[in-house]
Amino acid sequence: MTPPSVLSWFVPRIQTATKGKAVQDEMMICSYLFSMEGSELDFIFETKEGNATIRDYMQTLAPSLKIESNVIDTYCLVLNHEQGVNNKRKKTKHFFHTGMITRDMFNWKMEDGKKYDEKKQYKAFSDTMKNEFKKDNEVKKLKDLEMGTTVIIDNSKTPMSYEAKYKKDCDVLKNMFSMYLKEVQHPKAKEVLNKKPTILRPKWGTKENNTDCGVFLMMHMENYNGENARNWDLEFPTEEQGNRCDIIKMRMRFAAKMLTHEINIHREEMSKQALEFAETNKEKKAREELIKEAIKVKKQKQESERISSAI
Repeated sequence: MTPPSVLSWFVPRIQTATKGKAVQDEMMICSYLFSMEGSELDFIFETKEGNATIRDYMQTLAPSLKIESNVIDTYCLVLNHEQGVNNKRKKTKHFFHTGMITRDMFNWKMEDGKKYDEKKQYKAFSDTMKNEFKKDNEVKKLKDLEMGTTVIIDNSKTPMSYEAKYKKDCDVLKNMFSMYLKEVQHPKAKEVLNKKPTILRPKWGTKENNTDCGVFLMMHMENYNGENARNWDLEFPTEEQGNRCDIIKMRMRFAAKMLTHEINIHREEMSKQALEFAETNKEKKAREELIKEAIKVKKQKQESERISSAI
């Protein structure tokens, strides 16, 4: 039987709140997740198509941990699903997984060792693009792409220029994307290649925080719709105003949304386990101490392993 108190929390197509208190169901399922109980290798998020995320990765949504890139990929699945079912929107967004551009691509050089092997790079990039759109040939042509503008959203308050910080990676991405658009005969292919990217620095950008980049990335993915910095306001507090608690709440909301989402075939089991954990650990202070210690151990492990794919 489905435990209603947790599963009833998620309603498809509702945007993740960036303010307000965490609700009881969010706290319940996150308390269980952040307790680090259960096998790290268990799939706790999985779609019927077979896209899956293990518990070990999802646990990095706990406070003070660097979020594993696989969690970002999982959130892409959730948002793409919601884009697909929300047919009231005039335009749609599509979110690509973090492996679109890999470190290996920057090692593929021509014989002279100076220029990148574009053919090899594009083969990998094009295969990934086609796999993304294999179920929809119309979407594959990217007809919703009306502007050839590249926008870089950087949550760090850095004075560095495009050339100093972004050019190496972004130029490769722009080149690959332009080549793909040319292949599908899109009119914006040249514009994507030739237009210099715009760097958008949000009002809530941070100077000292290099741990919560993944949190801000997921916020930006869901909420950005082409605004400029002046008009884009999520009412999220700045670092100077104090945003630590708000960031923790966002981590909880993202975790709860993914684990209880309708596309997660393990949502009922996760809800059941969360309820059992709450029943076993009724004493609030003891439960909080258990979770605090579990996160501390997880953080020490993450730092010692220097997980290269963490964001």
